[in-house]
Amino acid sequence: MRRQDNPLAARVILAEGSNVEIGFPEELFEPGNIPQYLSVVAGNLFGLGDLKKVRLQNVIFLESLLAAHKGPSFGIEDARKIFGVYGRPLVGICTVPLPETKGTALPCW
Repeated sequence: MRRQDNPLAARVILAEGSNVEIGFPEELFEPGNIPQYLSVVAGNLFGLGDLKKVRLQNVIFLESLLAAHKGPSFGIEDARKIFGVYGRPLVGICTVPLPETKGTALPCW
């Protein structure tokens, strides 16, 4: 099957100088599967052997894909309360469940 005949093939939407917009059919994406979104977009882009220098600058997802996500469980103010950090940026914070804490998460930095 030739690329132009494949309904699931990526399409060049716009090409201006060194900037290119590529569109992927909605049918390629499984709603709610963020790793799969990244695999389709970045995997296909960075996997092109003929391209020597590529930078992914922006990704715009369809509302139908965004609707599959409820958003983060905690906002910035919740994170500040949990970690007791106020009046400065929260940088490099992750939570890691540790067995000795019986499943609760402790901050690590």
